[in-house]
Amino acid sequence: MSRKEPLYPHTPKSRQSKQPAVIPTEPRRPHDTEVLEFMPDSAEDLAQTIKATGYQERIGDAFQAAIARAKERR
Repeated sequence: MSRKEPLYPHTPKSRQSKQPAVIPTEPRRPHDTEVLEFMPDSAEDLAQTIKATGYQERIGDAFQAAIARAKERR
């Protein structure tokens, strides 16, 4: 029997690592740099942010277009 040649003889560098691939059995603990701090936003803060970033008109136009499409389907 002859040995089959691999379809892709080149082994990518990502597969040449010295450590075997391991699936963890427990979730890892976040490092200090991975801890996210979530800050609650009030509706007023959200409205001010939308206005400050200039998206207020785009959001308004999108809602108007959606309302018009919904009325056309009736």
